[in-house]
Amino acid sequence: NQDIPFQGLRILDIGCGVGLLCEPLASQGADVTGIDASAYNIRLAQQHAKDWSIKVEYKHCLADDLLNDEQEYDVILNTEVIEHVEDKHQLIEICCDALAPGGLLVMATLNRTVKSYLIAIIGAEYVMGYLPKGTHDWQHFVKPQEISQQLNAKGLNTLSVEGIKFNPLINKWKITKETSVNYLLYAEKPT
Repeated sequence: NQDIPFQGLRILDIGCGVGLLCEPLASQGADVTGIDASAYNIRLAQQHAKDWSIKVEYKHCLADDLLNDEQEYDVILNTEVIEHVEDKHQLIEICCDALAPGGLLVMATLNRTVKSYLIAIIGAEYVMGYLPKGTHDWQHFVKPQEISQQLNAKGLNTLSVEGIKFNPLINKWKITKETSVNYLLYAEKPT
């Protein structure tokens, strides 16, 4: 349907925060579930969705709480979450298991490189103050090949990895070939 492009698409946003990705997708017809470890974020997201009459199912829970859930999703978003999780392997396993055959997994995170340490931690947290000091631990950053190896072991195919770069002068992000700091990884589960 041209008027409702995502009609019937089941989307899970793991670590949805206050619903910045959930609401636009739901407004385009997707059946969206957003989960977050922060009860405060979920309350804000629920209130905003209610105020704007946007239907999103928000749940205050961890990805681990989905382990026994039979629900499968056509798209799973895992953006800026994995670098904050102790058991990265389990998070990836949960994503793989919850993804429907033919589904798309989108992960966004920080690469574990010297450049990411300088830009994401020293620059963003200590010099520019974009994030509170201590938000990130470089040891928890994940190389794209590490994610791809685990996804491949679970039968998913990595489709592409592309960089995302922030331009503070115009306050915008853009897609780039440079993946040494922030990157997006796309993978699909075969049908």
